[in-house]
Amino acid sequence: MIPAPGHPGGPPSPALPARPRAARRKTLALIAATLLLFALFLHFSAPPPPATPASTSSTSSTPAPLSAPGLETQRAAAPAAPADPAASPADLPFTSSPHYPAALAVAGLVDPVTRAEATEALLETWVAANPLHAAAWAASLPAGTFRDDALSALMFHWANREPAAAAAWMSRTGVDDPEATSVLAGRWAAAAAPAPAAAWAASLPTSEARPQAAAAIATAWAA
Repeated sequence: MIPAPGHPGGPPSPALPARPRAARRKTLALIAATLLLFALFLHFSAPPPPATPASTSSTSSTPAPLSAPGLETQRAAAPAAPADPAASPADLPFTSSPHYPAALAVAGLVDPVTRAEATEALLETWVAANPLHAAAWAASLPAGTFRDDALSALMFHWANREPAAAAAWMSRTGVDDPEATSVLAGRWAAAAAPAPAAAWAASLPTSEARPQAAAAIATAWAA
């Protein structure tokens, strides 16, 4: 009789196959990755800690907000809300307009091309709602390319609707930006009204604006 495996004198018991080390390392790595993902989920899904009260110390480390062209000037100059809640919208400052927050956002744009396109879109809707508010905002901008673009877009859209009112505003406020004047004169003359446009251009003070307005009228008349 042949002894059973493992008994004295019998054949040795077959050894159980050992789990490959590579498989064990792979399993441990998978567990570690799962725990890491779970920890990240808990971190980013946790509610933010409550804000601590602002310190009155003069050594606060809170950084100052970034400024944008024309943004700080307009915020500093923004008047307080009028005392009369029944005042007409025409009597309110342009900072009370619902378009003003969009104007602040446009002023904060950095890329000049994007800002010019946004200014064009803003003034198209603002002029349709309240051209005097749109004009006051454009005129309040600091001198530079942004202001020039805003005034030109203002005159383009205003002249398409009420060129005489736009011309009266320019004459009354003394805004004589050459490009804006040229845009207004050209659009006015193109609307089959070259005579009043020419009379207004002749009334402009002797400056760069008058010849450019005259040239725009001549071009529109000849078209």
